[in-house]
Amino acid sequence: MLRKKYDDAIKAGKVWKLASGTIVEEVMRDIAMNKVYEHPIHSMIIDPDDSIYVNKFSEEGLDEIRDYKAVEFDQPLPEKLHNYLYSFEGILAGDDQVAQQVSGCQQDLKYVYLGHETMLQQGL
Repeated sequence: MLRKKYDDAIKAGKVWKLASGTIVEEVMRDIAMNKVYEHPIHSMIIDPDDSIYVNKFSEEGLDEIRDYKAVEFDQPLPEKLHNYLYSFEGILAGDDQVAQQVSGCQQDLKYVYLGHETMLQQGL
């Protein structure tokens, strides 16, 4: 199903071709097919600062991705969101405390937990 999602986008020509000629979706598809844990790449989300892209794109290609429609975040997070996100500080991935904390929240906030897990896996 994941491969089909990428292949359909590529066949339809809905691709991002970097100045080097590299098709971003083709590289992402190849990486996604080899991931054994949930990662944003499975939702066609790219973070050029994620270490999974090292040696997959040139540094110029990663800069091109970073600079495309870059958004400056000049606003602080809303206080409730800031407090919630920082409530995970110091908690290790797989810790029951994380699961307990997330299970009482709305379904959408479980993605925050997945983001937290990914950040820990990436050493951030």
